[in-house]
Amino acid sequence: MHVLIADNSQLYPKLLSNILLKYSIPFVITHTAEETLRYVELQKFSFICLAQEFSDGQGINLAKKIREQEQYQALPIVLLTSDIRTDTVTDALKSGITDVFHKQDINQLLQFIKRLAEQQQPIKASVLMVEDSVSQRELLKMMLQSYGLTVDAFESADIAYEAFRQHSYDLVITDIILHESLSGVSFISKIRRIDDKKGDVPILAMTAYDNESRRIELFTMGINDYIIKPIREIELMARVRNLIRTK
Repeated sequence: MHVLIADNSQLYPKLLSNILLKYSIPFVITHTAEETLRYVELQKFSFICLAQEFSDGQGINLAKKIREQEQYQALPIVLLTSDIRTDTVTDALKSGITDVFHKQDINQLLQFIKRLAEQQQPIKASVLMVEDSVSQRELLKMMLQSYGLTVDAFESADIAYEAFRQHSYDLVITDIILHESLSGVSFISKIRRIDDKKGDVPILAMTAYDNESRRIELFTMGINDYIIKPIREIELMARVRNLIRTK
């Protein structure tokens, strides 16, 4: 996790930096819109906090410019403001800002950052994954392992099922369309037919086809959540954390 705090004052960056230091999270503090854009282009941040006013621009306009960059289309960007008017909040959300926090309620923002920081901590859990595309399997495996997860990745659902019977896992992630004798749908069905706690393991389904009938079918079969391909790392890890936490 890497945080950018953009504020033209000294007080609020200091308050926010205290909690970041507590969690050993690296951060950058900027004081102008121009400086902020320069850092955004040079580094990849996981969270951005913007003030409403800068000496050389508006936080809302700055958020629009940040969102124009592909790498910043999904990450959280929040606005810290002393203006509580409804139209200000509406304009902020339309500009691509994720949430708005009032300066008088700075503790709410501190709690938000605290929870975000906790979500970035390593996950101590084991995952069984089935993906028959070699490139996708290796990419997803590295992605999951980078967050501390232990991952057993398989090309075939038949082999994966044998591993599932022999070992204990906290989460199963499987593609629905597999070019083997056992499809992802059949793999899920076999797990849910097991008459003990292993049959209750959380299952995250991956699919390239997002339609209502397919979603209903998957949830009826017993999946806990699903994700649409191509997979975004931020979305995947949010769903993985939620499922493991629930378990």
